[in-house]
Amino acid sequence: MSLLIYPVSVVMTFWHRILTGVLGVSDATAWAVSIVLLVLTVRLFLLPFAYRQFKSTRFLVNLRPRVAALEAEFADRHDPGAAREKLRRQRELQREGGYRMRDGCVPALIQVPFFLGLYQLLLRISRPGDLEATEHHGVGVLDGVTAGPLRCLTAASVSPL
Repeated sequence: MSLLIYPVSVVMTFWHRILTGVLGVSDATAWAVSIVLLVLTVRLFLLPFAYRQFKSTRFLVNLRPRVAALEAEFADRHDPGAAREKLRRQRELQREGGYRMRDGCVPALIQVPFFLGLYQLLLRISRPGDLEATEHHGVGVLDGVTAGPLRCLTAASVSPL
């Protein structure tokens, strides 16, 4: 899980340092805003992939009349050979139309690890392994001093299991 936590902690620390050092925002506010900016950073990173997803979806929408005609042609044929032929022709239509199924999956596959990393980061900061400890050892690139205000911010929001 530290593989997921590390990039999230790097981006959050970057935004926290910008907010506190350059803009003079308080620690707790800077951590809350850095979470929002992390989400915006990930979404900005995904923008080219989201564009390809939108474009591919539009290609599929434009192919609907031809796919409907193909469905109508094979509506009364139920043998395995007809099913293979229908699938082959449907894939051929998609290839000609420029539709790629993988373009719809890529943004979600990239986005999920970042949000899992954010969840794990906030969970580990709000609940350190040793509950008796007076200081936090840190997670990812966040040291105990930097993570202190974030721990106070997340302790109230993360419910115990």
